[in-house]
Parts: sequence; structure tokens; C-alpha cells
Amino acid sequence: AVKNALLCTHVHPIAIDGAYVQAAATAELAKHRIRSKGPDGSKDLTPRILLELLKGVAETQGMLEKLDVLLQGIKVWEQEGGSANLCRSVRERVAESFQIKATEAVACGLWAMCTNWD
Repeated sequence: AVKNALLCTHVHPIAIDGAYVQAAATAELAKHRIRSKGPDGSKDLTPRILLELLKGVAETQGMLEKLDVLLQGIKVWEQEGGSANLCRSVRERVAESFQIKATEAVACGLWAMCTNWD
């Protein structure tokens, strides 16, 4: 239903995919409990789990590549902690400097959310 609703306002495949991934992220966040410290249930959602779920929804190669970059960044974040250099590296890999596309905007928003999960 969401995808059909997007077709009347979004015409480009990248715009459709970005909007659909954003809607899917919102739906997943509404369905699950957000876990910030330790496992405490089967419905818990972590940044990594959310990004993996979104890879199953994304349709364009560009969105899939951006989600992979976010997953790689989250893995580093979990192992080494966050840093300005890591954030800069992820941003440079998901967003062009000239004109932002829907997939880039969604990737940047997801990165901001996932790195401020707690």
C-alpha cells in the first residue's frame, strides 16, 4: 500500500526507493522495542538489525550500496566507538556534494539516528 501511495508523488526510481526505505524504517521502529543496553527480548531492535531489515526492502543498487556503507560504519562504531573521522568517512561515501538524492538523504538520516540510538 505504501509503495502504491508513493507512485503518485514520486516518479524517479531513486526517489521511490528512498521514500520506501524511509517508510519501512519508520514501520520497523514502530513495531519493535528499541534496545540500547544488552539483550532483553526477542522484539528488540538495534541499528544493525534495522539496517539489515532495510536491505531486504531496498530495490535500487544505489540504496543497497548506501545501506552497506552504513552497516560497515555501524560495525566500526560498535567495535571502536564513534569519531568525527568515521562520521566524515560515512558521509563522504553516501552523499555527493553537488545535489542530494533521496537515497542519500535517507542514508544520512539513518546514520544520524543509528549513531545516536541511546
